[in-house]
Amino acid sequence: MGRVLIVEVHPHVRRRLARILEGDGHRVACAATRRQALAISGAFDCVILDAEQQGEDGTPFAEELLKLGRTSSIVFHSATADPWIIDRAVRLGPLVKKGSRVGDFLATVGASLVPQAAAG
Repeated sequence: MGRVLIVEVHPHVRRRLARILEGDGHRVACAATRRQALAISGAFDCVILDAEQQGEDGTPFAEELLKLGRTSSIVFHSATADPWIIDRAVRLGPLVKKGSRVGDFLATVGASLVPQAAAG
């Protein structure tokens, strides 16, 4: 399984996602904020973050993580209804709506961990 970083401001959501992913065999690190996420060392196989962070577009942070080489895979876990943010997010990675079935969430994360050569 993979090394996954969860960036989620809501502690209960962050803990639930961590339990789900750890139960599926992933190594998980968690952060509540951009600053905390950047302070965690190393690269991640996948980063899970909200497309809308505290009312703001979260996609620039996703782009930053990709550019810095901190990950090659972003999965957005979001309740946003903003069509502009959704459009930007799905250009960077899949979006799983908050409240989706656990199986759908795990399948999306699992698919994001497939090596790029195999996916191509």
